[in-house]
Amino acid sequence: MVKHLSASSINCFQQCEAKWWYQYKQGYRVKKKGKGLLTGLAMHEAQELFLKGDSLDAAIDSVEQEALSNGWDEDPLFLPKVRSYIKGYYKQWQTNQPEWFVNSELIETEGWFNYVPDISFCMSKLPYVGKIDGVYMDKENDRIVVMEHKNVSSKDATDLSSTFWRSLCMDTQLAIYTDYYTKRFRKPVWVYYDVVITSPNTKPKSVWDGEKGKKKHRKETLEEFEERLTIDYTENSQDKYIRQLIPMLDHNWEKRMLEVIQIGNRVEGSPPIRNTNSCKNYGGCEYFEVCVGGERVEDNPRFYNTNEKQEKA
Repeated sequence: MVKHLSASSINCFQQCEAKWWYQYKQGYRVKKKGKGLLTGLAMHEAQELFLKGDSLDAAIDSVEQEALSNGWDEDPLFLPKVRSYIKGYYKQWQTNQPEWFVNSELIETEGWFNYVPDISFCMSKLPYVGKIDGVYMDKENDRIVVMEHKNVSSKDATDLSSTFWRSLCMDTQLAIYTDYYTKRFRKPVWVYYDVVITSPNTKPKSVWDGEKGKKKHRKETLEEFEERLTIDYTENSQDKYIRQLIPMLDHNWEKRMLEVIQIGNRVEGSPPIRNTNSCKNYGGCEYFEVCVGGERVEDNPRFYNTNEKQEKA
């Protein structure tokens, strides 16, 4: 049974009800995490350590240990890239914290919340859950600021007038966060987006090697690759790391929350409907063969069942 709703599960339901059914209702997840997700997990830890005041060396060491213990370093480029991102992040923000942040009180970090929205037509009694990167009390401006770390590969994030930023007023996750913290503290909620723009397609390039007249092409070593990427992320850090305060205006998040509630009401309703338009989304859908009858999800070794793990625990 579905025990709660989250921004991720609601977004999945909107994308494709059948995908939601396999992933959240039946609990089948892909065992191997994608490179983008692994980079996000590693950088998320580094960003948290930075906020707690840990040194650059300590942050890199912690991320390396996490990566090695979980097998994230299967790709030899993973750690060189992540180390470069972390070095650039520290270079960009170590002496450049905003005034509101310096003067605010940290209420909680990495905190889970669980609540049922008090909206009259919320027929589902499933609680909404979420995990917050950080929550601050900005006493000078009498507001709550929710810290949200994001790691993206789209360069749209460098343009504050792009849809990346303008669409946040309709973001499901931010609507739930704002609804919860507005009602908890009875204060306006702003979101502080802390964005790192990664380079998933960057690879070692060819370089000339040898004496003059006898040069030949060779690929960069991992050390040379990391040095080049580190220089790019430290010298061009203003293009790689974006931070922005976003006021969650009442008419934006309340309207989106009403839509989210309607979706939540449908989750426990009819059998799932396959959305064939989402099958060809970027990267494809991991449940495609199951939907077209090519395999059974319970027989595929690529998946594990989260419900079975919870029962054993």
